[in-house]
Amino acid sequence: MSISPKRGELKLITYNLKHKIMAAWVVRAGRNGEDEQLALDEDLVCIRWIIPHDLSRVTDKKQLYIYAKEEAPFASEGRLHNSVAQLYSFVHRIENGDFVILPRKETLKTTRTIAVGRALSYEYRSDLRSLKNNISLYQTRGVKWLDKNLPRSELDDEAQKSINLPSTVFLLNLATEEAIVDSLRKRGVT
Repeated sequence: MSISPKRGELKLITYNLKHKIMAAWVVRAGRNGEDEQLALDEDLVCIRWIIPHDLSRVTDKKQLYIYAKEEAPFASEGRLHNSVAQLYSFVHRIENGDFVILPRKETLKTTRTIAVGRALSYEYRSDLRSLKNNISLYQTRGVKWLDKNLPRSELDDEAQKSINLPSTVFLLNLATEEAIVDSLRKRGVT
């Protein structure tokens, strides 16, 4: 008995053999896109949790929980655990070279685009402040932007739905990553 790949799987297998599989992560720039322009101008992504500590050496989620609790002492346990999971992913799970997707809020009513880049290293910054409300943005990652205006309309419905999930930091599924990579290729971006 032989097992042959399903339609579409052969393309994926061939792609995986030629390229190291990189994950694709959505990282939002504030609930309403407050730090979107800063992220694009400064070649980075950042998260708005005000935790004034370098988290690169904090691999214990219990310590991250303590920091999250200090920031939001009245938050529910569920919210705190969700925050810790996203903080941990931002600092420790995103790897250099992974795709970073920034859903563009400022283009939502017009062209509806996303910015796509490659993640660089995590960096704690004490000098970076939000342009909208002047809060400190300590947790950042450098990004090499590949396309700052990829139209969402170039992605299939499932990929668009995946990108619209409400979390700040989350890993996209492989099908959505492939849809984004295919769109970049069609636009001549590698």
